[in-house]
Amino acid sequence: MVGVSALPFSTIGLVKVDPRRDEITPDRPKLVKTGDAVIRAVDEIRYRIMTGRLAAGEQLRQEELARELLISRAPIREALRALSDQGLLEHRVHSGYFVKKRPAEELRQIYQILGFLEGLVMEELPPATPEVIDRLRNINDKMREFIRTDDWSPMVDLNRQFHFEIFRLSPLKVVLEELERLWTIAAPYIAQRYTTEAMRARTIFEHEGLIDALTSRDSDALTERLAIHRSQRQTAN
Repeated sequence: MVGVSALPFSTIGLVKVDPRRDEITPDRPKLVKTGDAVIRAVDEIRYRIMTGRLAAGEQLRQEELARELLISRAPIREALRALSDQGLLEHRVHSGYFVKKRPAEELRQIYQILGFLEGLVMEELPPATPEVIDRLRNINDKMREFIRTDDWSPMVDLNRQFHFEIFRLSPLKVVLEELERLWTIAAPYIAQRYTTEAMRARTIFEHEGLIDALTSRDSDALTERLAIHRSQRQTAN
């Protein structure tokens, strides 16, 4: 059996994956690959949690998931245990698995640690290449398409892709691994900033500021603008 609880958090189900990088785009519903059923189940359930399609506190029913994903219940059970180990689910004896609901104090701590880790990454950030700048502009343009739509869930994937396009410039691999883990846990709450058109438009505007700072190689402006952008996490919750 695959050591699922140790799977990398950057693997997201039902999305396209660039084989050169661990990037995601919101094209669906093709699976990344037809490999191990447990990995597929982990990826899809995690994706639903990250995009808010499975809400905090919601119960996950094994039979229903097995039917929807067209796999047996055994891989579903393994996937639920793995996601519980990763902090996205909680297991209640005699009741089953539920999407982890974080109280405000826990979220405050998560955001605090995210800010610290992102600060470490930004301190070790080399200049962005023109190719990176082009990818960031492309991602932000895709996000702009969802400002006035009812289904803005693809912005969750695109926002994560945008930020890790920047973060992965850093050589601090261990820090990046922990940063990805916490981003996955926080993703459903970060997504709440997209609930209004004004908040979605503000995200695009702030991303443009980050791109401008990267283009001009102004590290002070980049740090300042990221701090402002990051502060919106708490205001959305």
